Amino acid sequence: MRRVVALVLIGALIAPSVSAAQAEGKPISWQEAKKLKAGTKIVLTITGGQPVTERILFVNDSILVTRKAAPPKLAERVEKALLDSGSWWPEVFDHGATCKSGSVRVSLNGVFDGDRRVADLMDVVRHTPRADVLSVSEQAHSHVSGSKVVIVAVVVFVAIFVVRAILGPMMEGG
Repeated sequence: MRRVVALVLIGALIAPSVSAAQAEGKPISWQEAKKLKAGTKIVLTITGGQPVTERILFVNDSILVTRKAAPPKLAERVEKALLDSGSWWPEVFDHGATCKSGSVRVSLNGVFDGDRRVADLMDVVRHTPRADVLSVSEQAHSHVSGSKVVIVAVVVFVAIFVVRAILGPMMEGG
């Protein structure tokens, strides 16, 4: 019984790393990255950093702007405004422009919903010069989640346990 529990625990520990390894797709060219829709999940590796999964907001010949995956969590209308800012991003970063979408304003001073500042711009958006981008990969679309892998592993281990419980006495006595 202890061996079965140990195997289930090992499976639970291995499954998330298997799932994480499946998350990164093959690297794409800068030209391909420029064609991705705003909101597309990518795995981004920049100089001096580890790969991170983020959402594309804008790409041109010189910059990549992404929505950082880390908090803060923003209201849906604010997230939509960030996605819809599109070609305004160079104006915001290079010329200090303010982009407005409904009640949401985006500028170097922050992200505002009405009169309330909801986030510091650099806490939610990554502005990366092309020269600092080591690789961009479109996130692979895995149909197998980590939780499904764990469930399958548990079912297999239980099946093995049941078969051993049934056949074990026969094999020992024979």
